[in-house]
Amino acid sequence: MSHKVFHRFRHAACRCKKKTVLGTWILIGIYVQITIGMGYWYALHEASFELAIAQRCVDSWPTPRRQKPAH
Repeated sequence: MSHKVFHRFRHAACRCKKKTVLGTWILIGIYVQITIGMGYWYALHEASFELAIAQRCVDSWPTPRRQKPAH
């Protein structure tokens, strides 16, 4: 194996390795994004649900100041 061929082979292997590492990082990044996104959506959903319950509790309180809207 001549030095030039070896060097070219090593360069190709290095580039391939870099690509693989980059691909792995991209996959990790996507996974993290999805996980954060799901967690954020879930937290938002839970918060809105609790807010709705709190709102209902507030609405059911007898408050003479605020008139209950006629349904």
